[in-house]
Amino acid sequence: MAYCSVGDIVQHYRLIEFNGESKPSRNEVEVFCTDVSTDLDAFLRTLDVSLPLTDSEHISIMKTTAEYGVLATVMRSTGKQEEAEQWEELFQARRKMLIDNPDLVRETEGTIDEPRFKTAAKRTFRVAEKDW
Repeated sequence: MAYCSVGDIVQHYRLIEFNGESKPSRNEVEVFCTDVSTDLDAFLRTLDVSLPLTDSEHISIMKTTAEYGVLATVMRSTGKQEEAEQWEELFQARRKMLIDNPDLVRETEGTIDEPRFKTAAKRTFRVAEKDW
């Protein structure tokens, strides 16, 4: 399952309308979404993250990450290298965030006395010079 869709990419970048005749085409962007998501799943496995993700917060984190990766690919395919580099930088920052804090997307078991994600909730992470 892809973490993002063509519609998500359009929401980020409204200057391109993806259809059968656009460059890249709607089908190509769908392939980009699938490819980036597949690569991210492989990346998550290296962090010992169980797949598929089921928690909506975890999926949301991965959706944004995938969108950045797909947008970098879209910009490269249209020859917009500077924009591609900007999106790629955001994508790599998100990957680093996950390397530094894999519990952000790691499913954990909770008990009645200890809620899920208690440890991860106490941690902060840094993206684009901002602590979250």
